[in-house]
Amino acid sequence: MKKLLASAILAGLVAPQAAIAAEEVNVYSYRQPFLVEPMFKEFTDETGIKVNVKFAKKGLAEKLQQEGKYSPADVILTTDISRLVELSDKQLVQPVDSKIIDENVPAQYRDNEDEWFALTLRARNVYSSVIASATCRQTLITWIWLNLSGKARSVRAQASTRTTFLWCLR
Repeated sequence: MKKLLASAILAGLVAPQAAIAAEEVNVYSYRQPFLVEPMFKEFTDETGIKVNVKFAKKGLAEKLQQEGKYSPADVILTTDISRLVELSDKQLVQPVDSKIIDENVPAQYRDNEDEWFALTLRARNVYSSVIASATCRQTLITWIWLNLSGKARSVRAQASTRTTFLWCLR
């Protein structure tokens, strides 16, 4: 189901672009190939549109800046919010107007200006080894179970261009 949704979203993102006329789409990706290549294959199988991918561990924002308006990139896949913010702050993305995205991606996972949207989410779990038994540490421990409501906070830290989240207990 997730792959189908991702394919639908990719189709919604690409559909209005000139890439459809060329019957190919160019993707710049910070994601690992084994994670996204199955989605690209399914997208190509369903639409007939070839997906050309440039994988990189770093430097895609700089590459986009150098290419400017002549960049072949139609879609950019990032690994975290910090890279999305970097691309947006450098004005390297543009708004996407897509009914498919609007219908399939909840508003809280989309940028207010429709410049980016989330395809996946990651949970961060915090627990106390003093409070939680060994058995509990091996399972998902919820905030309610630990009764940490109001006792935990998130501090946004800036490290060069990457934004990280530091979880602190009071």
